[in-house]
Amino acid sequence: MDNEFVEKELGNMLLGISVELGRQKVKISDMLKWKTGDIVKFNKTSGETLDILVNNKPIASGEIIVIDYKFAIRATDILSEEALIEKNKDELYTW
Repeated sequence: MDNEFVEKELGNMLLGISVELGRQKVKISDMLKWKTGDIVKFNKTSGETLDILVNNKPIASGEIIVIDYKFAIRATDILSEEALIEKNKDELYTW
């Protein structure tokens, strides 16, 4: 499929975009013990780029910026097909 076909046929389709700070797996028994003020550690470190998800699938990474007092994200890397496969290996993303 070439880009021209995709743009012509699907160009007006809306996709949900979200930015993900990180992921973590927790046991239900641990989650039931949570209370206000508890801290949950994620798989990313401070300063790392964040995942940009389209329909809950990672497609890029980027850095948070602020424009007109609102959060935005600047894409720093668009993932290749190989990188998308690698991201799926940890089973945190489902296809």
